Amino acid sequence: MTGALLNLIAAATAFTGSHVALSHPPIRNRLVAGLGERGFRAVYTLVAIASLTWLVMAYNRAPHMEIWVAGDWARWVALGMMPFAAVLLVCGFTAPNPTLVGTERLGSGPMVGGGIFAITRHPVLWSVALWAGAHALVRGDLAAIILFGTLAGLALIGMAHIDLRRSAAGDTTYRWLDATTSAVPFQALLTGRAHLTFAAIGWWRLALALAVFVGLIALHAPVTGLDPLPW
Repeated sequence: MTGALLNLIAAATAFTGSHVALSHPPIRNRLVAGLGERGFRAVYTLVAIASLTWLVMAYNRAPHMEIWVAGDWARWVALGMMPFAAVLLVCGFTAPNPTLVGTERLGSGPMVGGGIFAITRHPVLWSVALWAGAHALVRGDLAAIILFGTLAGLALIGMAHIDLRRSAAGDTTYRWLDATTSAVPFQALLTGRAHLTFAAIGWWRLALALAVFVGLIALHAPVTGLDPLPW
């Protein structure tokens, strides 16, 4: 195992570990008590940026060790996943989202729990998981699996952690969300706890998500040097 690959593993461990540690209630509560909520968020953001920068730089320097060869079918699957990731990302950031950091005090009600939240209460994290999973599938080399697997895994861990923390804190908004939404996509819809209408999502959000998707496809080759299209 090369030093560059060990550096990537160390960066992935630091990126994941720092997020988990700073979100752990005993550590988080002590830091908030000493720094205040804004101070804690500033430290959290700086650590996240620093560890992500290290992770990306380590990935760029890691050797290419192929694990599998992705066929055209994998590229089609990845391309099909990305519009859904774009919709989840845009809707998660443009709608009142009580699962994002700093929005815990949003009240319950149709404007908070409706729309995209009828599909999942963690649209942004699912967007990251889909995006990372699609890229790991297409690349198929060890460095890419470590990088994108780390991002996807942390997104999934983050969903569980948010739910556990909010539930343990007796958050009234979370209790309402838990009763009317689901972490697993479409579970609340299939069990009748949620009802989805495109009007609640907002057609303009779908149009913006399409624009984001098209923009990412157009910029992918110029920025990364890799053509994302299967044809």
